[in-house]
Amino acid sequence: MAALFFAFDFLPFAVGIFVLTAAPLGFWLGWSRVRRRQVSEAEQTARNPGPPGSYAFLGFCLEKMPDWFNRAGLRYGAWLATVLMPRQRAASREYLRVILGRAPGQREIWQHFHAFAEYLFLRLEIAHGRAPRLRPAPGEDDRALRELAASGRPALYGTMHVGHSDLLGYFLGDLGAKVHMIRKRVGNSADTERLAQRYGANVTYLWINSWADRVFAMNAALRAGRSLAMQCDRFEYSAKREPFHFLNATRQMPFTIYHVAIMHGLPAAFAFAVPAAHDPGASEILVPPIFEPRADWSREENLQAARAHFQAVLDKVEALLRLRPFLWFNFTPLNPVVASSQPAASTLLPASSCAPRRDVLEVPSGAPAP
Repeated sequence: MAALFFAFDFLPFAVGIFVLTAAPLGFWLGWSRVRRRQVSEAEQTARNPGPPGSYAFLGFCLEKMPDWFNRAGLRYGAWLATVLMPRQRAASREYLRVILGRAPGQREIWQHFHAFAEYLFLRLEIAHGRAPRLRPAPGEDDRALRELAASGRPALYGTMHVGHSDLLGYFLGDLGAKVHMIRKRVGNSADTERLAQRYGANVTYLWINSWADRVFAMNAALRAGRSLAMQCDRFEYSAKREPFHFLNATRQMPFTIYHVAIMHGLPAAFAFAVPAAHDPGASEILVPPIFEPRADWSREENLQAARAHFQAVLDKVEALLRLRPFLWFNFTPLNPVVASSQPAASTLLPASSCAPRRDVLEVPSGAPAP
């Protein structure tokens, strides 16, 4: 009986939260579906997924509404997104089936969307002035990355759409690195524009929507002594692709960062940031060893070392995702599986054959002694 009275007491509160959070989000998501029918395919691809005005609405909530309201709104909004964004829902189901080894339930798909919603809100909070909290993950040593960023030496910084990793370019700017972040220009990126204003002293964008423009802009930035930060999991950021073992299969993966590193004789440093397990507002960094091309090796020898390095990076990412599967923030189809007799890089060249130094991975199997 007490439970029944409690349910009746709680019901108006629950209905109030639903009306105040789900109703506005549902309206905007529904309007987005109508609006998408009215625009051409080219215009659709020039936007981030989601309803028009969503960033403005979230910015208003961030500044005017209490935190409990915003957290409830994110939960309801994630649920509505799973209903009203079928392509992203299908991509989430495909990924979760691979990483979990079974068909995911609806709650697990919601958890995937909700984890991404929490990240977007954190990104918006930082864009509005919140100080980021960054620290090494347990067992990780980020000193080599920090020293490289603070040295002023041009470098290539790579990451993927994993957890808070998309914010690392801004964190590197705080450490003193002069970074050009490669971005595809879209029409609804108010959070990105705010972040650009906040970190503009050290971080600038290369707004690039065609590969021809990208090559010219990247080379010009490197010649000017700037560093480049790029995503290394989607083909839209890379023209060079090679097969690697990732997510239970040999898949085509972007490989441009290594070609550029070898061409210009620059280090390639990967890093990933994830929400702290017991403090989701803080970001913990995972740092694989840094790849350093050797001037006294041939291009092919350096590429062998690069393949082993990238396979080690992918192995680290996959190990992370098996522990925390909802941090993969690519709501697009997985990279295609390679049906080929060519083995993946991990079988061509074990990563364990590389690098006498723990912080720099550079020596391929069978390479001449230095």
